Amino acid sequence: MAIKKPLKLFTKREIVDEEIVQRAKLMFINYPNNPTATIADKNFFEKVVKFAKKYDILVCHDFAYSEMTFDGYKANSFLEVDGAKEVGIEFHSRSKTYNMTGWRLGFAVGNKDAISALSVIKTNIDSGVFKAIKQAGVEALTAP
Repeated sequence: MAIKKPLKLFTKREIVDEEIVQRAKLMFINYPNNPTATIADKNFFEKVVKFAKKYDILVCHDFAYSEMTFDGYKANSFLEVDGAKEVGIEFHSRSKTYNMTGWRLGFAVGNKDAISALSVIKTNIDSGVFKAIKQAGVEALTAP
């Protein structure tokens, strides 16, 4: 399929049809990335914010591997960038950092309208987290 009106995103290799981008509502990003271990720097996130503002896209950053770093490297949060809270949210998980895989315990931070909408959806799709799992999550966040 030929691209009708090519739109360069962030690198020379990333080309998308602008008609598709104009219809997009969400952009999911995942850094540090699993399974590739690719990382994103502040400059990349600045480009994402600019792109999201231009096309009115909500950015959802999966930051589950935020603390799985080594050799002194600290993963950058998408929300560290000016304007990111206007266009996005960030998802965190206790699954990776605290070996709570399958417990479905996490949180989201960022754009208040997106968080509010997410709360409505979450309330209607499940009955919440079992109290003992919540207590374990608190312990994980407050322990060394």
